[in-house]
Amino acid sequence: MKTKHQSLLLATLVIALISITTLLYMVRTPRVLEAHELASPLKADNRNYTAITFNTEYWHHSESELIGAFNDYAYDFILLQEHLEKTQTGYTSTNRIAALEAVVGNYFVSANGEVVTVSRYPSMLQKNFGDGTAMRTDYQLAEDGILSIYNVHIPVHLHLDLLSTPAEFVKDLYNLTDVRQSLKSEIIADIENNDNNILVAGDFNTTVSMNTVNWFRKNMTDAYSAPNCTNRYGTWSLGDVISWRIDYVFLSPTINPESYCTIDLPDISDHKAIASVFYIGE
Repeated sequence: MKTKHQSLLLATLVIALISITTLLYMVRTPRVLEAHELASPLKADNRNYTAITFNTEYWHHSESELIGAFNDYAYDFILLQEHLEKTQTGYTSTNRIAALEAVVGNYFVSANGEVVTVSRYPSMLQKNFGDGTAMRTDYQLAEDGILSIYNVHIPVHLHLDLLSTPAEFVKDLYNLTDVRQSLKSEIIADIENNDNNILVAGDFNTTVSMNTVNWFRKNMTDAYSAPNCTNRYGTWSLGDVISWRIDYVFLSPTINPESYCTIDLPDISDHKAIASVFYIGE
C-alpha cells in the first residue's frame, strides 16, 4: 500500500512532467494568428457539403447568437460539444435543445447529453456513446448515399479546477485515462463495422503528438490537409500566447476535403470553430 508520502511524491512528479511538456509546446507551437475575414464565406454548392464543429464551452449565451455566428457559412451540419446549461451550482444537460430548435428553422436537431448535431437532413439513425459525450447520426443524402456523422467530445485528462489534494490528482488522472480510452475504443469499433461514408468531428482534448488521434489520422483523412485552408493554426488557446489543435474533422477515404478553416469566436467560447467543405466520391 502506498504511503501518503509516496502519493505526494508521485503527484509532484506528474505535475513536473506536465509543466515540462507545456514548456516544450510553448517553444515548438506556432503563435496564434490574428483572426481575419475569410476571403469568401464557405458556401456549399452542388454536391459539396459544409460541416462546422464547435465546443461551446459550458453554454451561457443565447442560441440565436450561436446560430447567427454561422449564418455566412451555409452549413449542412453543425456539431456542438459541451452544450450544457450553466447554472449557479454547476452544469446540466437538461437543456438548451428547445431553445436551439426554436432558432434553427427547418433544420433538424439530434442530441445526446452535451453533444448536439444540427442538420439540413433528418436523422435516419441515432446511436449514443459514452456518458452523453459522443453520438452517431446517419443521414440520407440526395445523391451521395448515407453519411454517418460522429460527434465526439473526448473528456479532458484532468479536472484541474476540481482537484484539491495530491491524492485526488492521482485518482482523477487514473480514472479519466480509462474513460478516454473506453470512449475512443467504442467509437472506433463502430466505425470499423460501418460501411457508410463517415465524418468524425469534435473536441478530442488531444494534440497530434498524443496517441488518442493516431488511429483516426492513420485510417481516415484529416480535413486539415485540404488544399484550401484559412487561419488554420490551433483551435484552443492558452491566453494569447500559444494555440493547440485539439478539435478535428476526420473523413473516410471516400470523402475529399476541399477547404478547412478555423473561425475565431472569442466572445462565445475559448475554442475556435472548424468549418470544412467536402465532397463525396469522384
